[in-house]
Amino acid sequence: MVSHTSSSPRWGLSLLALALAGCGVAPSPLANGQTSQAFEASARAPRHLLVKFRDAAGRQSVTQRHKLNVVGRIARLETLVVRTSDANALGKALRAEPSVARIEPDHPAKAFTTPEVPGIGFASSKDDLLPKLWGMAKIEAPRAWGITTGARDLKVAIVDTGVDYNHPDLKGRTLKGYDFINNDADAMDDNEHGTHCAGSAAGGINDGGVVGVAPNVTVLGVKVLDGDGSGSYSTVANGIIYAADQGAKVISLSLGGPSTSSTLVDAVRYAQDKGCLVVAAMGNEGNEDPQYPAAIAGVMAVGATNSKDAIAYFSSRGNHISVSAPGDLILSSIPGGKYERFSGTSMACPHVAGLAALVKTKYPNLDAKTIRERIERGSQDLGAKGFDSTFGHGRINALRAVQ
Repeated sequence: MVSHTSSSPRWGLSLLALALAGCGVAPSPLANGQTSQAFEASARAPRHLLVKFRDAAGRQSVTQRHKLNVVGRIARLETLVVRTSDANALGKALRAEPSVARIEPDHPAKAFTTPEVPGIGFASSKDDLLPKLWGMAKIEAPRAWGITTGARDLKVAIVDTGVDYNHPDLKGRTLKGYDFINNDADAMDDNEHGTHCAGSAAGGINDGGVVGVAPNVTVLGVKVLDGDGSGSYSTVANGIIYAADQGAKVISLSLGGPSTSSTLVDAVRYAQDKGCLVVAAMGNEGNEDPQYPAAIAGVMAVGATNSKDAIAYFSSRGNHISVSAPGDLILSSIPGGKYERFSGTSMACPHVAGLAALVKTKYPNLDAKTIRERIERGSQDLGAKGFDSTFGHGRINALRAVQ
């Protein structure tokens, strides 16, 4: 990870020392009438297992027979989040049940970013921060806006710490969405990360402050990480599924973890089957260790570049990378009508999500796979000639992608 500075918000909670943490729920009540409360502090959270059932009848029977402590649910996947003090014993007992299809840990997830400098305050004049957005100039976004700025009926889901829908750059175009941490229909950002990503993807034109790659689309806020930038695979899976059910055409995931997960794969497949392009940050490990969901097949994985078109030192590499995008010292919105520079593949990911929205607006009949291919073909080749595991197909170019 990129090291945190003293100006960091509450993202310092160590997740790597935890084997399992977190819980997530669907908007509907659980089978036994319980609903999830706020995400438990990881330091005191017991272990959680993701238990997938073959059918609802088996789920109800096993839950009652084993007196499962159900703390969450991924309804579309027929999966329960079960708390236990002895994962091995419970796992052994549940594997003997014919109606149990799969058991796996509910791994922790985290935001892939770090702030670099303190907030610079509110900017009130007409897009006066646009000259400071080196990433927009680098990808030729202003020239692309001459062709399309996106469309209000196209939803881009920011699945993250939530989004400040009252921010001047996002107000009036951001839906409150759903909060899978506190289980309510208000995905307000209590961190900063999600609002920052939303600003890069879709900050508005002519409303002061910054401008995002797709400044006229609708943002769907989905909160799956808490105020510390921490969550779990179950909250992320719920967020992906919710975004797809709400009609989002692009899902931006600036988060993840190092563990594989069949549950995350199932959630991504669900969204893809509904026509969503799933875009995810490669991770900030600076090596080739895969991070998920970026490493899931079919996900558009994004690395980070700096203002000199070099790969950012923290950006993870790997043959699953699709493209790279500006991700170093990126100025964007944060809650309270303010702005701040963050660095991370988290910042690169929404640039690509916004560009995908522009392409979808310009060519509404294109499917997710073809949109991805169009962005890849239009990218500026960097590094080794052709595709490479550092830059992917290259650094994105918005003008080429929409021409």
